Order: sequence, then C-alpha cells, then structure tokens
Amino acid sequence: MSEEDRTVFVSQPSNKEGSPDDNGDKTVFTPRKPVVKKPTDNKHSITGDNRKSAQAASPKQTQVSDRTVIADRPRQATPAQASPNDRTLIAKPSGAQSQGAQGAPAQDSGAHTKHRNYERKPIAPTAPQSSSPQTGEDLRVIRNRFEIVDLLGVGGMGAVYQAIDRRKVEARDSNPYVAVKVLNEDFRRHPQAFVTLQREARKSQTLAHPNIVNVHDFDRDGEIVFMTMEFLDGQPLDTLLRGSNGLGLEHQLALRVTKDIASALSYAHSHGIVHSDFKPGNIFVTASEEDKEASNIAAKVLDFGIARAVSEGVDEDDEFDAGSLGALTPAYASYEMLEGEDPDPRDDVYALACVAYEMLTGRHPYDKTPANKVTTDKPSRITALSNRQWRALEKALALHREDRTASVDEFVSEFFGTRRSPVIVFGLLAVMAVVAIVSYFQVQQREEALRQELEKERVVELRQQTYTFSVERMEELLTENLLSKKWQSNARKTLEELSGVAEEDDTVVADFEMRISDQFVQLAADAREAGDLDAARARLEIAKKWVEITEPIVLEKAAIEQAQRDLEASIAAAEAAEEAREQAAIRAEKARQNRIQAQKEKDAYDRAVKQLFSKFACKKNLNLAGEPKAAFDAFSQKYPQQAMTFVPQLSGMTETCVKQTARRSPSSAQDMLNVARQLFPSQASLKSLKIDFCGHIRAGSAKPCRDSARKGFKPPVMVVYPSPDDPDIKLAISRYEISVRDANKYCAATKACSSIGGDDKLPVTSFSFAEANQYATWLGQMTGYEYRIPTKSEWQGGARAAGSQPDPNRNCYLKFNGISKGDSVIPVNSGERNGYGLVNSLGNVQEWVTSGSSVLAMGGSIRDPMSRCDAETVHEHNGSPDGITGFRVLRVVQ
Repeated sequence: MSEEDRTVFVSQPSNKEGSPDDNGDKTVFTPRKPVVKKPTDNKHSITGDNRKSAQAASPKQTQVSDRTVIADRPRQATPAQASPNDRTLIAKPSGAQSQGAQGAPAQDSGAHTKHRNYERKPIAPTAPQSSSPQTGEDLRVIRNRFEIVDLLGVGGMGAVYQAIDRRKVEARDSNPYVAVKVLNEDFRRHPQAFVTLQREARKSQTLAHPNIVNVHDFDRDGEIVFMTMEFLDGQPLDTLLRGSNGLGLEHQLALRVTKDIASALSYAHSHGIVHSDFKPGNIFVTASEEDKEASNIAAKVLDFGIARAVSEGVDEDDEFDAGSLGALTPAYASYEMLEGEDPDPRDDVYALACVAYEMLTGRHPYDKTPANKVTTDKPSRITALSNRQWRALEKALALHREDRTASVDEFVSEFFGTRRSPVIVFGLLAVMAVVAIVSYFQVQQREEALRQELEKERVVELRQQTYTFSVERMEELLTENLLSKKWQSNARKTLEELSGVAEEDDTVVADFEMRISDQFVQLAADAREAGDLDAARARLEIAKKWVEITEPIVLEKAAIEQAQRDLEASIAAAEAAEEAREQAAIRAEKARQNRIQAQKEKDAYDRAVKQLFSKFACKKNLNLAGEPKAAFDAFSQKYPQQAMTFVPQLSGMTETCVKQTARRSPSSAQDMLNVARQLFPSQASLKSLKIDFCGHIRAGSAKPCRDSARKGFKPPVMVVYPSPDDPDIKLAISRYEISVRDANKYCAATKACSSIGGDDKLPVTSFSFAEANQYATWLGQMTGYEYRIPTKSEWQGGARAAGSQPDPNRNCYLKFNGISKGDSVIPVNSGERNGYGLVNSLGNVQEWVTSGSSVLAMGGSIRDPMSRCDAETVHEHNGSPDGITGFRVLRVVQ
C-alpha cells in the first residue's frame, strides 16, 4: 500500500508550524522530528489512551455537539426479508458526549495528555468473519487513531461503528466523531477487495456536493479494511416514510427532498457514476422530523461508495462489482438492472421516480413489486400533481429504458420547469450559453489551480503524518514483547515507512535500530543466565541483523560461547553414568508397552469377531445389506486374512437364515440370498441355493403364489396341493388354464409362433401338445424351475380337490328349461374356484395330461354334457390343436 493510499488528509490552517508557499493562504509542511528517547526504567505505553500527545492538551473540556452519525444499513436480498427493526441508522453521543464540559477529564497512568471525557464503549472490530459485527470487553483502536465507541449498524458490505478520531481530539475539534465502516469477510476475501475500496473511496471523494454524504478516506489495519465517513443530523427517509402512516410526506417537503436528491444524482452522473442502489434508506433528511418548513430541509444521498462507475470505452480487467454483494434493492431497481444489464443513468431515474412517488403518496408506485415482475404498465395517478408534473413522473416510471426519461436533468426540467414563450426561452438560452462558456474556462482554471494546491498539501501532510505515526508506533513496539511472531515484521515495516519520509541527515531510523539491537542483546543475556543457550544465540543473531557489530554483541557472544563449553563439560560427565540406566529403563518400558499393546490388540480382535458374528445372527427382518455387510467389510479391511477363514461359517449362517426366512417370506429370502452371493462369491452352496416362492404355502390352502422370474416377466399364478401319489410331496399347478395372453408372451420372446388374435383372456387352444411342452420348457428357463404338463393322476388330484363338490355352473353343454350353457369358451378367470383354488378345471376346454407315453384330454369341454363333465371325463388325444383343448403347467415344490 502506498503512502498516498494509507493516510487521511486534513487541510491545515496557515497559523500552524511550517513555512508558507506561493499557494495563497495554504501551508506546506515538512516532517517534524519527534524526540526519540532511549528506554528508561519508567516506560510509558503509547497504545490506547496512553499515547503521548505531540502538544499538551488544554485542561479545558471541549463540548461535543449533539450530532448524529450516518451508519450503514443492512442490505436485504429481497424486500420481504426487510424489517423496520433490521437497520440501525443513526446513533448520538451519550452521557459526557452530549454534555461537554460536565464530565471530568480522563487521566491514565503514565499519560501526559488530558483526554476529553468522551464516552467509550468496548466494541472490537476485529476483521469481521461475516456480516455480523464482533464485539469485545477491551477497548479497541483501529490504526492507532479511531477509538471504537458504538456499533451503529450492519450492512451488505460490513458493519459501521461510531468512533472518536484521536487526531480531532488533539486538534480540539468540537466534534471528534466519525463513522467507520469495517468490511465483512465476504467482501474482504475477494482478491480485489482493497483495490476496489480504494477506487470507490476515490470516486466518492470526487463527489463534492452539498446533497451527497462525504466519504473521508479508507485504510487498512492488519486484516481490518475500513472506510471513514462524515456525521449527519436528522433521519433517514425510510424512517420518515414509515412514520407517515402510509400518507407520505407533506407536499412541499416531498418536492424539496425530490429537488435535493435529483441534484445529487445529476452531479454524480456528470462525473460518470451511477448510484445503482438508490432507495429511501440511502437518503438522509438533515432537518428534524418535527420541522415542517421545506426551506429548512436538506436531503443527502449516501452509499455512492458501492455505486458502479459508468466507464465509456474503458476495459478494466480487475474491475470488481460491489453490487454482487447484495448492493441492490429489487423494489427500486430498474428492469434492466434486474436482468443483469450494464448500469445506466436511466436506472437511477427510475429509482428517483419511485422514491418521489412514495414521498408524495406514502406507497410505492408498483407496491414494491420488482420491475421485471410488474404486470401493470402504469401506476395510479397522483391527483395532487399538475398534468405536466404527472406526465414527467409517469415517464420517469416507465419500466423499459427506451420509454423512460433520458436523464435526471430532463426529469427535473419536465417536473419543476415553468412554461415560457419561445422568444424568451431562446434569448435566455443564448445568454446562458455565453455565460456558460466564459464561466466554464474560469471554473476550469480555478479548479485546476485548487487541485494542484490541495495535492501539494496532501503530499506534505502525508509525509508529516507518516513520520509522526511511524515514530509513535516504534516507541510503542519497543514496549511490547519483542519475541512475538509478528514483532520484527511490524518493526521492519514501520521503519521502512519512517525511512521513506525522513530527511537524509535524520538519524531516527539508525537510533531505533541501535535500541532494538541493544534490547535483543539484553534478551540474549537473560536467556544465557537462565541456561537457554539456544535461545541466547538466536536472540544474538537477531541483534546482529539490526546492527551488525557492536561492543555489547561481541561481549555477549563470548559469554555465550564460554557458557556453552561449561555446559558441554558438565553434561558429558553425567551422560556416561546415566546412559546404562536409561537404556535398561527403555528396554523395560518397551517390553511393558508391547505387552499392553498386544493385549489391547487381542481384546479389540475378540470384540470385532464377536460383533461380526452377532450381526449375522438370523432374526426377523434381517437386512443383510445393512449392518452385517458393513461389519464384514470393516472386519475384512482390518483383518483380511482372518476374515477369509470366517467366510464358510458366516456363509453357512446366512444360508440357514435364508432357508428359514423363505418359509415365511420368499421375497425377503431372495433379497438376502442376492446380498449373500455378493458378500461370499466363492461359496458354491449359495450359488446353487434356490428359493421356492411357493414353498411357504400350505398344500391345499388355495392360496396363490407366483415364481420369481427375469425382470419384466410375470409367470402364471400357481396354487399348491399335495401330490396324490405321495402326500409328502407338494405340487404347484397353474390356477388358470394357460391363456392366449400367456401364449403370446412365449411367441413374442421365442419367435416360435405367431401372435394369436382375439380375446387374450381365453384359454389357448391353438397350440399342439408339442408346443405346450415347449411353452413349459421356456417357462422353466425364465424362472429357473422345471415345469411340465401334469400326469393324469396329478391332474385328477388337483381337480378333485380332496372331494370338494364340482362347480354346478361349470361351462359344459346344457340345454334345459331355457338354461343354455356350453355355447362358447369363456375366459380362464371365469367360474368358481375348487377347494384347492383351481378355476375351470372342469368344463370350458379339456386339458392335456400324460399317462405313460399317451396323451389324454381330461375334465370335459363345452361339447361334453353336464352329466359327463367331471374329473373322471377322459378322451384320448393325438396332441393336435382342435379348438377345445388347452393345458395347465405343473412343477414340484422344493
């Protein structure tokens, strides 16, 4: 950071010390050399309130005027998040601050300057980590100049504090207060944060206008980046509007404020700066709320520090947009700003018109709806305005730039202007043009001369202040702990700054370097006497870096070397005797630690094994993919060899649990088996284990089941009944005759047959016996089970259903008393279930069975009379399709 960027400049009156130059009554100063004192026993701290003043302050108390500090406001992401209580706008000095000489002067031990009795509150602005301010119990001082008194507010860029400017106190200023804005962490950690703040402070300093809040300067104190601003007395406009009960301001007051803020914006625009966050919260009315006289009102615009400059034809790669930190209020932002377009003066025209409308009516023209979401083109007319005024305001409120008033000056002319005849207007314009041309060159010359004069004063004052500050800082550093981590870098930096402003024949830097060297020599002697020779040598090396060779350094170096030789001799004598004892103790301790560690490892292993097996213990709803898998993975990672030896046991436990689970929930058992195969891929028993999805069904219960199959395919619904040939064997047979829909799935998958048309719920009768067997084989491939056509005895066992009565309404041939049956084949799911759950086992279509090598058709069909349509009905068959013969599939339950 350059000297020019670091120091706040104040114009000095001509009666102060220094020699005047040729610039009128201004004064140019050369650095004044403070007396650099050698350290004594009676050292005075110059931090905080103990800093010695360059001149003795007058004992007379100086009254502090009751003024108000303008503070930053919290910026809201959306208007809905804003609350009247979210802002701290102003803060007034309290106690002794407002009463002046009534407070007693503050005295500090060792201080030679009486300080005014300003109230100080312990607020600590220690480089905020967020937008919230930090506070502490100890008084904090920024840059050894600004004493933090109170927290005034928190905004999008950071926090604003009330502070006492010690330079103003020394100058006996009646109002020593300033507002200090400290940037928050979000802003500071941006790579260009300090550069951006510098740029914005300079832009703000160019806006010297009675209706714009002054920004004094900016600086850095370690991690703290801050900006100083002026005081104001009054209230923010948004506070006044909230207090108007929705009626707005008094008409003349609203017009006066509109003129002031328009003047401020016009001036900023003429300097290429667009505010970009213009709103009532950024407008300060400096008269009290009770003062209704418009002539006594003055309004000021603030926060130009975050406005973005309008750069015409300039491309700055490092330009940083402070608006990205939330410096934008949607209710007052133009349509183009909300759409991310480049800033334009017409954006401020829109915001100005919104504020003017709100002052005149007490409400926002679009009810604070963002411009890019407004559904109505025009706001309600203000009856208190003339037609000319309303047209001017309505044009400025246009949602799109091309329809909006081109500039603030044009708006002022249209809104406040009066009608004149063309002749008068032309004459006035001609006169004004001549005056303007003459005045322009005169003003330009005066401004250039003034600028050069101020720049000279600024450079001189910078050198003077830097010199004074650096000397005071060095005196302060010499009272601190020289061994702290940052002390030397701070001292080097301070001396570099001092060297840059000191005269060539000034010995102040050399004097400080000698004092620093002497102090490190003394610190080395202290360490040597304490027996810490390494520290002594290190401190002596530091002393030599400040002043290479001095008599104290030479003497102390010799003393350290002798102390080192004495120490080495005494150590060598004791080391030999101690070595044996130490080695024995080390071996014993190592053996003990090894035993302890071995026992710990064994205990940990035993616990891990116990926990592993407990996770694989079979229980209801065991989720093998959860804790068991996690436990096995963790055990395998820590004990890979031991884990492999436990795989057979864990696999066996899992296999048993799968079988137990399959008796109540085959689907859960299948999920468990799938995980087990992933965990233990080498176990053949798990690979061959098959879950029977009908195995848990009690034979003869008529409950349905369905085998698992490949993804996207559903096998036929099955029912389970006992084998008539062996009661210990359970058979699963399709509940319904194989339907046209079932057959079409087979045809589509195998391309072995063509799709069958018609009602797909009817039994398939176009298959031959060979095709029926091929269907059963394909079904086995899809499910992993062995399906086949049932034998005669197996079929009859299912159809008889342990002697249950046949369905009296079965679809067999019957013509009696107007009752007609057997006219046509009906869907497979029509009819009553028998005792085992089979549907249409009798009638409808006869069904193929095998008897040895023969093919038979059982159960009758629509062609068989009702009296001969039962489980005993049997026809020999050649296996060809005939339109009345279908089939079921059967498998053995495992």
